[in-house]
Amino acid sequence: MNDQGLSRKALLVIAATGLVTALLALLVTHLVVGSAQPTYRATTQVALVPAPTVPAEQVPSYWESLAGGQAATIGAEVLKQTQWLAPAAQAANVSPADVTVTAAATASTSLITVTVTTTSPEGAEAAATALVTAATPTVQQVSGPYVLQVAQPAAGTAVSAGIPEGQLLMVVFAGGLFIGAGVALVVTRARARRQEPAAAEPAPARRVPPPP
Repeated sequence: MNDQGLSRKALLVIAATGLVTALLALLVTHLVVGSAQPTYRATTQVALVPAPTVPAEQVPSYWESLAGGQAATIGAEVLKQTQWLAPAAQAANVSPADVTVTAAATASTSLITVTVTTTSPEGAEAAATALVTAATPTVQQVSGPYVLQVAQPAAGTAVSAGIPEGQLLMVVFAGGLFIGAGVALVVTRARARRQEPAAAEPAPARRVPPPP
């Protein structure tokens, strides 16, 4: 070891440590991901529109009110309530614990995007449809003189909700390699600093006895 850098042996140790760490991280991640149940999410978009009972001359003002987004925000809060998990789970043929729901209003519009996540693509689409159907009467009741219409059905929208395993393993391998090599580098440099003072210290001079 010298001031110019690391010896070849030290570099090999650092590289080997990084590789072993990366392989261990890869193995653990593969075991965890392989045993986890895949999840899928489906999305449906609904919109609040003036009810048919609204007089024709008042419809423009109701649309203007919808543009503020307040009604859609209220509707989104209703759609997120846990009481709709039971019908959604029943439609997906899973337990309510296996269903996750999010709902968000698009700013300054009457649109609401509902996303349902569960354990199968067909189940996610069925759950999203069932949830909107079950919640529609309550949404319309609390939103005022508006009705809820489906702007985009959930059918055909299901996609995987997790990171692809191959992509995840690549990230884990790179991270394990970087962390393992980094730790080994720090340890190697610390050890080298401890050894350098001892190597630099001159040997004590040997006393030569005076001639008789």
